Amino acid sequence: MQLQLDALKHVDQPIKDAGFATVFRFSSPENRAQTGPLPRFSKMIREGFGELLNHRSAVLAATMQQGDRALQPVEITSIGGQRYRYVFVLRRQDADDCRQCWMTDGVIPKDDTEGSQEL
Repeated sequence: MQLQLDALKHVDQPIKDAGFATVFRFSSPENRAQTGPLPRFSKMIREGFGELLNHRSAVLAATMQQGDRALQPVEITSIGGQRYRYVFVLRRQDADDCRQCWMTDGVIPKDDTEGSQEL
């Protein structure tokens, strides 16, 4: 999770848009099928989650896990100083090439998840 947030914080390092490729690699196969290929995924983040790019800081709250699913709340302070809260929806994978890896199924603005923290 921290690796993905760092990639978004430094999205253009070492080269332009490099951070998107890192985040895409940690997206679940189902997520990639819905949001990919990489250029489309990058555009989606830029247009829908721009405050994550080059953010000042990210604070992770306690992860809520139930079986192979987890919710990871995160508070982002954007480059402009505004605070945004998200929940990263994670799922443990069982494919041979990534057995027991946690990958991101989606990201939800926190305001949309108030009162619905069920897995």
